[in-house]
Amino acid sequence: MLLAMCLTGVVIWWPGIKNWKRSLTVDFSKKWKRVNWDLHSAAGIWTMAIITMWAVTGAYFAWPTEFRSLVNWFSPVSLAKVSRPDIANKGKYPPPDVRKLLAHAQSLSPGSKLLSVSFPADDKGHIRFYLARENPPVYDTSDYHYFDPFTGQHLAVWRRGLNQSVGDIVMSWIGPLHFGTFGGQGLGGLAVKALWLCLGLIPPLLTVTGFLMYWNRYLSKRWAKLKRPEAKQEYSEPVAI
Repeated sequence: MLLAMCLTGVVIWWPGIKNWKRSLTVDFSKKWKRVNWDLHSAAGIWTMAIITMWAVTGAYFAWPTEFRSLVNWFSPVSLAKVSRPDIANKGKYPPPDVRKLLAHAQSLSPGSKLLSVSFPADDKGHIRFYLARENPPVYDTSDYHYFDPFTGQHLAVWRRGLNQSVGDIVMSWIGPLHFGTFGGQGLGGLAVKALWLCLGLIPPLLTVTGFLMYWNRYLSKRWAKLKRPEAKQEYSEPVAI
């Protein structure tokens, strides 16, 4: 819906070749209704690109499988190919020692640092260690190690970020673009986050100004009509035939 509003908003915004520059600014000397219109129009067109980006990247978090399939359609997306744990081994062996599993993973990824570890939610899942190859540590440049939760066997490693396709690059930028985390850990990263915070206030601004436009153009007239006393209706006596 947000993407649809962005696309239709551009069509509604277009004022013609002669007046398009005027629609990029706000004239605060006008009456409040005109200021509200200008504010909605200018804020919408200046931030259309980033709001469209939020709409597209936000779709991934709602439908990750479908989104990945769509990207994979035009460029292959690398995925870890890991066999499922054999549930027949459940209870046959002592629970794996997590510290030993981590040591094994680090021996296969020398110089890496532990980013996080996840445990299976059911019998089909794996014990996964995420070992960051770079600093600052991020998942997009990490080694994903998969272990069998029943036997402790190392099943696979996916070195994410290596030999990337176009699809991999698209997928790796979804999170940083959506949340504004691509600026690093220093002042640059803080500046990007502050910018994303300010830009994140634009959709509420467009909501309020859009509602006021709707009120001025339609709802206020309907409200005024409802407040008027209705004219008395005259009824004629029935005529007998």
